[in-house]
Amino acid sequence: MFHRLRTVVSAAAVTGLAMTGFTMSAHAAPADQADQHCAGIVSKQLDEHGASKKLAEACSPVSIEDALAKAKASLPTTRSVQGLTLLANEYKDANYLGDVIYTWYGDGGPCDSQGYHLVNTWSVEHNVSSVTGYNSCNGLVVNDEDSVVGTFDLPCNYLGHWNDNAVAMRVYRK
Repeated sequence: MFHRLRTVVSAAAVTGLAMTGFTMSAHAAPADQADQHCAGIVSKQLDEHGASKKLAEACSPVSIEDALAKAKASLPTTRSVQGLTLLANEYKDANYLGDVIYTWYGDGGPCDSQGYHLVNTWSVEHNVSSVTGYNSCNGLVVNDEDSVVGTFDLPCNYLGHWNDNAVAMRVYRK
């Protein structure tokens, strides 16, 4: 089902991501994700790599709403789907054009100064060009595979060096 699993992380990449408070973990992309809309639900709680724990993820060729419905349906029955907060949209093209290729939702409320530490799937990492933030998510820190770190205000209409090269992000309230 997954077409790529990242298992090798350079020491430089780990160091660069650690500067933003988290490190890369192995991540996979759902098959044929490039032409789909995907939604991820994350927790404020961090995993062993310092990324927000991904509680659910789903993709749909139909819409972001359909992807979110599928992601919600895959949550354990002990988790509430009522308090999800829209955090960010990642767009395929600059200036928020093209499709929204990934939408992030948090189960810990709106962004605060800690924010949410997000790890993109391989397909999103290599396709994202602009990002919008919601619910107090007005700051963005982006990391590439070579540990180059960039800081932006949200919304960000073009990721510059990180265009099609955004391994991980932190969305937060400035």
